[in-house]
Amino acid sequence: MKVRAKRDGEKDDEDDESDNAKEGDEKARTVELCWTKGAGVVRKDENGQQYLEVLSFDPSAVRLDRLNSGRAPLLNSHSQDALDSVLGVVCSAYVDPAKKEGRATVKFSRSPGVDGILDDVRDKIISSTSVGCTVHNWEDITQRGDPMPVHLINDWTPLELSLVTALADMNSAVRKNKEYK
Repeated sequence: MKVRAKRDGEKDDEDDESDNAKEGDEKARTVELCWTKGAGVVRKDENGQQYLEVLSFDPSAVRLDRLNSGRAPLLNSHSQDALDSVLGVVCSAYVDPAKKEGRATVKFSRSPGVDGILDDVRDKIISSTSVGCTVHNWEDITQRGDPMPVHLINDWTPLELSLVTALADMNSAVRKNKEYK
């Protein structure tokens, strides 16, 4: 994910291809972001065997109640150890099955230390996001010739969104205005 909120007096540049941001509301401290683009992610099972995890974007496969509750956190790198890891809250979220994307509006906290992170998000220094989820069900969709097993996650709950330094899904990012139109 990449994140961006417009600063007062800042002009829009619709043609800047390097800007993957969707403007937010600076006073409300909100930013719109893409939290997944559905890239397969290599995981390990309980026996240490690698498999490729692929998320289903069928609306019946994704349980969005938690992200849309107004209580799901925006975290610092999936850290759930302390309250100061909470950067904000997810205001709303949805999946777009046609684009295989998960999108959300998040609101940043006014807690000490978060202003600098929000500034870095606005300045495109911090631009990567990730989703933490619970898997309820999956099916093996491995085909002959696949280098490892492939698990389609066909029932899952996004629990939290995170700003991260290293992406599992290289395509998740804050999006441009024209991508939301």
